[in-house]
Amino acid sequence: MSGCVAVASTRCRVTTTEARPTSQAFVGPLSRHLLENVHVSKALVGTYALSLEDGLSTTDSSEAFTKALALGRATEVIILADSRKLGTTSFARAGRLDQVDMLVTDAQTTTWSANSRSAASRCSKPDLAPPPGA
Repeated sequence: MSGCVAVASTRCRVTTTEARPTSQAFVGPLSRHLLENVHVSKALVGTYALSLEDGLSTTDSSEAFTKALALGRATEVIILADSRKLGTTSFARAGRLDQVDMLVTDAQTTTWSANSRSAASRCSKPDLAPPPGA
């Protein structure tokens, strides 16, 4: 696991003691105290799955717990998810779409249309709706 990459003028804070080798994420209930006592202006968050109906989800409940805390402590939430994750749901819910301010993805957005088009009209953030023609 890489942990932190050294970059000039950047500090890396490790919030927990449990590291998931699969996702290279630091997760778990030990993060609660730290995350409840900090605020971040922008949270860049990856996700295993993202659907209009269920929001963010992942395969691991500890990872979902930590992501949910992080989403609640950020002014702006930016989700990073490739198109294969759009329109899918996984085991543990990590957040709601109304907590998301921006989605960054690749150009292949066809899987997003796997969700019902009526769900797109319920999406409170217009920039998260499927692209025209999807």
